[in-house]
Amino acid sequence: MKIEIDLVRRILLQVEEAVDGDMNYPISEYCEQSLPDVDLKKAVYHFKYLIKSGMIEASNSYFNDLTPAGHNFANDINSDTVWRRTKEKIKPFGKVGIDILAAVAAGVVKELLMIP
Repeated sequence: MKIEIDLVRRILLQVEEAVDGDMNYPISEYCEQSLPDVDLKKAVYHFKYLIKSGMIEASNSYFNDLTPAGHNFANDINSDTVWRRTKEKIKPFGKVGIDILAAVAAGVVKELLMIP
């Protein structure tokens, strides 16, 4: 299955809003409820991708928080302006991995804040 970066963003931002770092959430149930317009298999696949990429803390079939890297990435891509510019920058390359995507988003934030 191909990774859809807009779905990655959507999941990260939704998880950031939902979690408290204490309660455990069942992944499949969360995907069914929070992403009702997305095929369940696709949603769970993207969710597991974020877990394996070190963005979401999880064990077995439950998650409870974003990792520090996940929080940083979510903060960087929260702005629609940053997200749009990030996607524009990677467009010539087709697809990039989540580490590159996060680095590009962080670079866009630095550009907008005029941080060298």
